[in-house]
Amino acid sequence: MSLKKQIKKIPLYAILGIMSGLAGFIFIVLVNNVIGLLIKGSMPEENNFMLLFSIVIVLFFISRRLLSQGIIELSQRIFWSIREDITRLIIKAPYLIVSELKDEIYSSLTTDVNNITSASTVLVGFFTSIVLVITCFIYLGYLSLELFFISLLCIGIGALVFFKNAKISNSQFTKVRNLEKDFMRGFNSILEGNKEIKINNKKGDDILNLKILPLIFEGEKRNVNAYVGYLNSHLISQLLFYGIITIILVVISDYFYIELGTTVSFVFALLYLLGPIVNIMISIPVLNRAQISYNKLNYIRNKLNTHEGIKIQKLKILKTDYSFEILKFRDYQYSYPDGLFSVGPINFVLKSNEIVFIYGGNGSGKTTFINMILALQVPQKGILTIDNKKVDVDKIKLTRDLFSPVFSDFYLFEEFYGIVNIDKKKVRRLLKLFEIEHKVSLDNNKLSTTDLSTGQRKRLALIAAIMEGRPILILDEWAADQDPDFKKRFYTEIIHRIVKEENKTIIAITHDDHYYKEADRIYKMDYGKLETIYKTNIK
Repeated sequence: MSLKKQIKKIPLYAILGIMSGLAGFIFIVLVNNVIGLLIKGSMPEENNFMLLFSIVIVLFFISRRLLSQGIIELSQRIFWSIREDITRLIIKAPYLIVSELKDEIYSSLTTDVNNITSASTVLVGFFTSIVLVITCFIYLGYLSLELFFISLLCIGIGALVFFKNAKISNSQFTKVRNLEKDFMRGFNSILEGNKEIKINNKKGDDILNLKILPLIFEGEKRNVNAYVGYLNSHLISQLLFYGIITIILVVISDYFYIELGTTVSFVFALLYLLGPIVNIMISIPVLNRAQISYNKLNYIRNKLNTHEGIKIQKLKILKTDYSFEILKFRDYQYSYPDGLFSVGPINFVLKSNEIVFIYGGNGSGKTTFINMILALQVPQKGILTIDNKKVDVDKIKLTRDLFSPVFSDFYLFEEFYGIVNIDKKKVRRLLKLFEIEHKVSLDNNKLSTTDLSTGQRKRLALIAAIMEGRPILILDEWAADQDPDFKKRFYTEIIHRIVKEENKTIIAITHDDHYYKEADRIYKMDYGKLETIYKTNIK
């Protein structure tokens, strides 16, 4: 059932909660009446108390059962819908924002979602307890106004103490939640850098001792302080409750000349009231943590919601098969927010079915330049034309449909996602071309395995990129992990076959200068500037 349908049922859940609370209240009233009659010795021989008790118990069971099941369904729908919502937003959000929020997203999908789900399950008891407290207060006032106001004063003092300490505890929970991002960053560094840690255990020890353990100790200390704060408030409130009952029994009932039956009924109702009040107190820390998590999720949603709004459509200025003759990037420029590095202005021309190599040192701006072409980092200045038709700024991101990249830090999907009607014969032909047909096969549109060497995984990633049917392939240090024999074959044979047989244009970042002669044009990136190098100048 959808979350919207579940939310529409909330009024029904509220009614069930009220019915459950009222059933509990009626039960205590019946018990008090029976006790009063027994004390007076005036219990009638023929009565309908058994029937009344049975009706109340059945009403309580049915309403509580339906309410509990509804809340369980609602909590699970909330759990999975939040994950679905965040996932959809990640798909739509700009690349840089997703990269910035990666650790926050991990912690939210684990900690925050679980906190909110836990809160939704305690709501059953929380709201039922509130109904019971209200009805019990009315009943206590009905029994004795004098005892009621004295009890209300003591309960009020306990509530003030509780909420004052709750505010302090809540601030501790907030600080602990803010540690989650740093913890996930440290944890991910251990997970993703596990090979390096296995070689040098001191790295793992340093991350554990300098990064993770201090967060664990601080988080544990703050959580303990928060929960102890709630515990102290809880105990103080209970002490006040027991004090009220003691004073009523020993002092006040005689002072106000209250009947024994009334006193017993009042004390019995107070003892019954203690349970719902304790339940409310136990629920408040859970609800407070859920509120903190909800605020954090809202923050992430708002950040991710600055999405690009890309529609699945083809550019009107392109032909229906995405073909093009010439792309011109004129005066492209991008500066990082810190102002320490900028790329451009760059003038770059890309013709159909040509091979372009780009090289340059680390930090020269190659990756930023590629990201600008892919509109992962939207250029702050510059003009793009496709076949001499200018692309408006608000449509630059749509030009991603032209490209299929294989990044240096590529991710290999187990299936050919985003591809309709996979040509299995073509896949088999490409597997053979890339010399991995004995390692991998296509089973029900899924790769039989991705448990391969890095070089072989890159070959699969390139096959997947070719299968997307887009005209331009971007390869970032693709051949760096290939064995020498295959690397030679790739540059001297395969890359040319891809251009000719698959009708592709290739932009490759590469430092394999032995094979620069295979390119139609070569560029050098240096300090954010792109310089054209003619083949005749390359030795």
